[in-house]
Amino acid sequence: NKPPDTFQNVKSWLKQLEEYAVSNIVIMLVGNKRDLQHLRSIPTADAQAYSERAGISFIETSALEHTNVNEAFRQVLTEIYHRAAGSSSPMEAVDKAQKVSSSGHGANG
Repeated sequence: NKPPDTFQNVKSWLKQLEEYAVSNIVIMLVGNKRDLQHLRSIPTADAQAYSERAGISFIETSALEHTNVNEAFRQVLTEIYHRAAGSSSPMEAVDKAQKVSSSGHGANG
């Protein structure tokens, strides 16, 4: 059902990001308007598979249904925090920051 170049724009955008963005950029493919299933041109499984091949995360959202919009932002921000802190989890990064701060070696200490 879908045209062969369904992901052509995504491929182009990813190429531009690879070319012009910093190397540790966080990228997420977001399927919007999840609530309009009857108009769907790309099955969720196809988008998920594409994202996995491209090495990016994927989520479907619906602002109308209040589905996954906040979750998409939370996932991206968590990954940014994780990469910036070099920690295995946001809480680990917070613990590290608190230890540095309390030892007097932080920016304000």
